[in-house]
Amino acid sequence: MKSKSRLLLLGALIASISVLAGLFYFAKGNMVYYWRTDELAERTEAKGLAVVSQSMVRLGAVVKSDTKSWSAETQTLRFVATNSAVNESGESMNGSVTEIPVFSQGAPPAMFREGIAVVVEGYYAQPNCTVIADEITNAKECLGEYAIGAFRAQADRCRLSLETSRYGEACAQNAFAKGPAFVADELLVKHSNEYRLAEEDVDPAELYKPVEGL
Repeated sequence: MKSKSRLLLLGALIASISVLAGLFYFAKGNMVYYWRTDELAERTEAKGLAVVSQSMVRLGAVVKSDTKSWSAETQTLRFVATNSAVNESGESMNGSVTEIPVFSQGAPPAMFREGIAVVVEGYYAQPNCTVIADEITNAKECLGEYAIGAFRAQADRCRLSLETSRYGEACAQNAFAKGPAFVADELLVKHSNEYRLAEEDVDPAELYKPVEGL
């Protein structure tokens, strides 16, 4: 009888360990990685903007003070993402500071404000806005009238190029006037440990999966 109880106890223990191990590897496999602004800049310099812009990027950054710009009319948010936090005196706490302008369509999260940590998912690029504008003009009849924020859906319906669909709204708002910019598909306020930095030896191509696949 004791032998049978021991076997049952051992079986339950093994089952519990198996469940815990499964949960651990599931959580590990679904961990979301991100890069800081300086890491994205380094990757861009090493691989080239044309290569980097092909992959969705998860950018972890701090919203720089005095850079937030929100337009209720166009439903667009702009701010500068930086890898540097500042102390009470306004002095940078990082030695090397890298700043990247961010363009986001749609209202930001309620907790969004300057000086906090955020994660933005999207693309870092500098498309040819002249070519994009020409394509939009040629497809004007197909595109018709559409609500603010609905351009991408209309562009996809009209079978416009991926670049036009992705950057059409940002180009229309002159988001790339001063150079490359980060166009966000999603903006999240970082308030947990759900996000962590990628290991240095991991290729971002393996990490930057489309949001739709999450």
